[in-house]
Formats: sequence, structure tokens, C-alpha cells
Amino acid sequence: MRRLIFWTLSIVILSFVLAPVASADEPVAKNTVIEVVVNKVEPPSGLPLHYARLRYATPVYRTLEMVWANTPTGWRGGRDTWVSIHESAELGSRVYYRTGYGWMPERALQFAAPSALHGVDLLEHSTDRLAMVYWPKVNVHSKPGVAESAAIAGTLEGYDVVSIFEEKVVNGVLWYRIGDDRWLRSLFVRRLDPARRPARIGPDEKWIEVNLSQQVIIAHEGDTPVYATLVSTGLPPKWPTVQGLFRIWIKYQLARMRGGDTPEDQYDLADVPWTMYFYRGYGIHAAYWHDKFGAVRSHGCVNLSPADARWFFDWATPVIPDDQSSVRSTAENPGTWVWVHK
Repeated sequence: MRRLIFWTLSIVILSFVLAPVASADEPVAKNTVIEVVVNKVEPPSGLPLHYARLRYATPVYRTLEMVWANTPTGWRGGRDTWVSIHESAELGSRVYYRTGYGWMPERALQFAAPSALHGVDLLEHSTDRLAMVYWPKVNVHSKPGVAESAAIAGTLEGYDVVSIFEEKVVNGVLWYRIGDDRWLRSLFVRRLDPARRPARIGPDEKWIEVNLSQQVIIAHEGDTPVYATLVSTGLPPKWPTVQGLFRIWIKYQLARMRGGDTPEDQYDLADVPWTMYFYRGYGIHAAYWHDKFGAVRSHGCVNLSPADARWFFDWATPVIPDDQSSVRSTAENPGTWVWVHK
């Protein structure tokens, strides 16, 4: 249930007018009495917080009193700057949001729409060869090929899961048979094919496989694959995801991420959920700022949908104590293996 705090201010304050982009509000009218309503902002399903991208550099106010007095404590912005949202306040006809950095005007914020992607329980499909659609919408044909006679037999949506029963190459193009008289071009899907366990990983140990060629992540328990989904890894050649065999060395329920070498590629991401670093600054974590999983696009980390990031975070070690929000791996509480390969 939404928590509502209502207080009425019967004081003489200054009202606001729309300011130019990237400027603070400028008070122009006196003797205006307004009512202030503060509401808690509930996060979207699957996320611990609500998030928004800053459309432009915007003033930040530590308190609502500073908003009324038009005395910002600073400015924040950038090409790819995101903030977490906690509360909203209605000041007359204006709306402000309390972010992790302070109060900001609504017009400066573009709210995130988190991905609905969730992975596949491989224990329920132990004998199936699976693939997941990663294009927004694709056609299914009655036979392999793109000729007029290959009638369209239906369509699939992004993140639909299919079983592969047969492969066939027609005019140099690989096609998958996903049902009776139902063929799908391989370009539009990512195969969820588990690899064999590396020799260094014990037969009873958990391990995470990241397949860069297929943009897929798979959770294994020994020789048993248990869960698979799509990811977005580093965009080469500038930001390739590191390859090799590692262990998760630290986990954070929420972590701020900043980086970029030039103004064009700088980013500042607030409160990134369910982050697990496995090699230096390379991590596996939720991405609330895009919904293009299955395609490379990150600065080197392994991006997951919020639902999948939460699943891997809860499944993998080290285990976070109930009264803590982060944990480092130790000999007594080691991190899960992570194998990144092509």
C-alpha cells in the first residue's frame, strides 16, 4: 500500500515558472499558498527501486525548503546519468522527485521501463535443445528458405523460447525446425547450449557459464545445467568482456557504477541491483536502462534483466548475511566459479 504523507503549508512562498532546459526554477510570484503532498514511489515489479535517466543537467535540492527557496545544492547530469527514485512531492502544479542525490524536477527525468525477460528452468527441459528469440518480432516459415513458396506460418516475439528439432542450411543460411512445418532462421535466436564443466571446477560445485558468441548465461550445478537466459556483454573492440575462469569475489545488493573515457561514452548508474564482481571491475548485474538482451552493448560487464539478475544473485555464493547488503568471498564462504568463453 502506498504510504501517503500529507502536510499543508500556510506560508507565503514563491511560485515557479518553467525554466529553460538545464536551468534552475526561477520564482516570480509572491503570496502564493500551496499544498505539498509527499508520496512514496513504489518500484516497478522486479526492481528494488524506481529509476530514471536525466534528460539534461539539472539542479539538485537537498530539501523541499531549498526547492521553495530556489537554492540548489548542486547540479547533476550527463549523457548517460541515471538516478534512483524514492519519493515524489507535488508543489502546486509542479512535481519533484527525491532521488538518491536529492530532489529533482519531474521534467528532467525519463523513467525506466524494466525488461520482462526471465530465463528458463533447464531442469524442466533436460532432453530439449532450446533457443531464445532475441529480435523484437520474427516470422516463422512453413519450410526453410526465403522464397515466395516459403509461406509465413506465424510470428514469434522477443524472448520467446523454442525447441530445436532439426537444422538445415539453405543457400548458405542456417534454419532451425521448431515444430511441424515451422522453420526459423538461426540469425534471430540464441542457442541455450550448455558447455561441459571445466576440469578445475569440482563435480559438486556451482558454476556460471557466460557464452560470448551466443550472448547466453547458464547456471550449472556440477554437470547439471539448471538455468539459462540472455545477457548483454561488452561491446568490442573497445569494451570486450574479459575471458577466463574466475570466482565471484564480492557481491552488492546495490552498487553505483561510473566510467567512460570520453564525454561520449561516460556513464553514471545509481544503485545497480544484484551486482557480483568476478574479476576486478567486471561484474554480473541487473541492467534497468535497456531491454536488448542477446546483443552486445555493455562497457564490459555482463548485463542481465532484473528478474534474471535476482535469480543468479540469490543462487550464487558467497552468501550475504541477512543483516548486510554486501559480502566478500572467503575460504569459508567462497564465491561461485564464473567461466567466460566464446
